[in-house]
Amino acid sequence: MELRGAIVISTYSRAALFEKCIKSIYGASKNENYQKIIIVQKGNLEILKTVTQYIDQKTTIVNIDGKNKSALENICFNYFLALNLAFEVYQCDWVLEIEDDTVI
Repeated sequence: MELRGAIVISTYSRAALFEKCIKSIYGASKNENYQKIIIVQKGNLEILKTVTQYIDQKTTIVNIDGKNKSALENICFNYFLALNLAFEVYQCDWVLEIEDDTVI
């Protein structure tokens, strides 16, 4: 039995770090086997520009408006949303959550 997995990235304003992160994920062997869920807080056009360069059929991009929330509220909500998508919508067996400054 093959397990279904997802990689979750949440990003807001660190465009240069995010680009390194996303390049490492989409450059990894067999990356097409995994659902990729990218949560983008609105506000940084460079992030959106980078995301659109890497989209494939297993990529879901969710734009979130983080106004009027603390940084901690945004982080928690973003990951909750991504986990819900991965487990409930895509029926994944496991999820790897990484920050936008992580290189795989």
